[in-house]
Amino acid sequence: EEAYQAMRKAKSNYDPAMVLGVIGGALVGWPLGTAIGGGDPNWTLAAIGDACIIGSIPLGSAFNKHAIRGHRLIQWKRAYSCICTTVLWPYEQWVRASIETMKLRSIAGFF
Repeated sequence: EEAYQAMRKAKSNYDPAMVLGVIGGALVGWPLGTAIGGGDPNWTLAAIGDACIIGSIPLGSAFNKHAIRGHRLIQWKRAYSCICTTVLWPYEQWVRASIETMKLRSIAGFF
């Protein structure tokens, strides 16, 4: 549940970051293409595009932080379940068998 919440928060940051990044790239690229083509570029569009790109950076950083946290929680749960099934479960079975053996010995009078 906690990993799911972290990934949802990451996704909520990812979408606006991508939208701002794409819009900013287009607004910067259009005047650059015009300048390379020899036309008269509108540098105001490039400035607005720069602002969009700069605005997408914190959102992208928040996405990375939450996505990494969610991924680590998922990996931890998988590792924990693996430890439980490969290490703790056989030990638990051994303890149960030992307890049963002691019960049988006490019933039979060997203990």
